[in-house]
Amino acid sequence: MWPGLLSNIWKCNFLRAATKMKSKPFIRMAALCIMALAALGLFKFFSGTPYNYSINHTTCVSYKGKECLLSLEIVDSADERERGLSERTSLEPGTGMLFIFDQPGTQCMWMKGMKFNIDILWLNEEGTVIKLEENVAPATYPQDSCSENTKFVVEIAAGDAKNYGYTVGTVLSL
Repeated sequence: MWPGLLSNIWKCNFLRAATKMKSKPFIRMAALCIMALAALGLFKFFSGTPYNYSINHTTCVSYKGKECLLSLEIVDSADERERGLSERTSLEPGTGMLFIFDQPGTQCMWMKGMKFNIDILWLNEEGTVIKLEENVAPATYPQDSCSENTKFVVEIAAGDAKNYGYTVGTVLSL
């Protein structure tokens, strides 16, 4: 019994293998569950995009008592930070990206692969803007811009820093 059963399992013939067992209903149900999970996994794998920005991985920025002035996508892995906004064609006002670094330090940003201008804010651990560059153009690449003691970097649509009144010294609530 066992050699035939193992052969059928090896060939992914779970239903035939289940019929050789004495507790047929349980084995059949287990086989069906395994096949359903495998099918779901294959569907998720093949229906995905090459890179999917985390849709529900966002935060709101509050300033001067105003709730959720900016909706920022959070990027906290090295791969996400390197890619940044480079695959986008535009950025809506009031949206952007929040780069979170493991530890405060010198953080440099570049405009590699960018197609539009942005405002860049460097923040310390307390959320205080310690450096601000407005209307940074894609043509500035390969030059990068750096700031020391940076824990967070916010990239927003060009003009948003001025529109919201952000300056060096502004404290943002992330």
